[in-house]
Amino acid sequence: MSTASQIQETVGARIREIRLRKNITQVELAERAGMDQGAICDVETGKHASQVTTLERIATALGIRLSAIFP
Repeated sequence: MSTASQIQETVGARIREIRLRKNITQVELAERAGMDQGAICDVETGKHASQVTTLERIATALGIRLSAIFP
């Protein structure tokens, strides 16, 4: 697995962890971020690389700083 893939998976897992800790569903997060639930699922599972703007929207929707989702 490449370093980029590992980072994608780590960032996705961190987003999921924060979302669950805040008791927010994927659907709720998607609505807050202006995205669809499938996109949130893809980010959380690391299925595709996310643009920084997408990660920023998710961080804002979670009420956290963008830096909080990086290892």
